[in-house]
Amino acid sequence: DVKDGGWPVVGIAARDGWLDVLRELQRSGAHLGATNPSGRTALMLAVRKGHVNLVEALLEWDVGTNDEDNDGNTALHHAADLGRLECARLLLSARANRAKKNRDRRSALMLAQEAGHAEIETLLSASGVSEREPKQKPQSRRLIDLRPFAPPRLVEKNNDKRRSQRG
Repeated sequence: DVKDGGWPVVGIAARDGWLDVLRELQRSGAHLGATNPSGRTALMLAVRKGHVNLVEALLEWDVGTNDEDNDGNTALHHAADLGRLECARLLLSARANRAKKNRDRRSALMLAQEAGHAEIETLLSASGVSEREPKQKPQSRRLIDLRPFAPPRLVEKNNDKRRSQRG
């Protein structure tokens, strides 16, 4: 099950895109959740390399979607960080934990934002993840009437707009 350097055969097959080898290993009862020295599973390695067909197969075989590597990253973290949009879609459809944070307290959404992967950021946001990079302490939500501070013409225009919308 383990090759030189502590790399499991399933990890090597996933990293290198060998679907036939993975199928044979699965049929023979190999442990598909085995990890490499960094704690990465076959699913994480397939995601990192963008092997969508392997990700699909591994998810069908019900591998640990939310397993963590040594840094606390899940397969979804890797997909978000590297811009693997289709892999992220597959992981989300397999109920990957969107809110999970790694050891650096970063979620997949935060990693996508930091790496500039707008499509994945949109996907994660549309999927219910709304957190952003931690900011200042939230301000009070008390509403303040700013009309006394606005120029008179602006107040009149806004009042006219409201009247026309009502009628």
